Amino acid sequence: MSASTGFSSSSERHGDCVTLAFAGDVDVLQVGAIRRLLNDALIDGCSLLVIDLSEVTFMDSVGLGVLVATWKRARVLRIDLVVWRPSPPVATVLSLTALDRVLRVDVRDEHPGIDEHRTAAG
Repeated sequence: MSASTGFSSSSERHGDCVTLAFAGDVDVLQVGAIRRLLNDALIDGCSLLVIDLSEVTFMDSVGLGVLVATWKRARVLRIDLVVWRPSPPVATVLSLTALDRVLRVDVRDEHPGIDEHRTAAG
């Protein structure tokens, strides 16, 4: 096993769009903090929640579970959710679990803004 790369997060809000960025390991040790951050973003009210996973070095099944739970809650609240720029390890896990077919995954460097997202979502 490799040593933990740590964990950090940041949040940005632009109008009705909230972007949460995570870096490092998304695992059982971090799940409580991640769940709180995601829930807070949903509760604060937004029409688009963007989860930036470009700097995530590892994601276990607990991390995937939090993503799925957040996606389900977002649907109930009618909030669009985008998993943005998953790092190669995260993209692999999303592909192996077929979650890349369930969650909206955007691999472009350009931020998935609200107007563009609504156009793409139809």
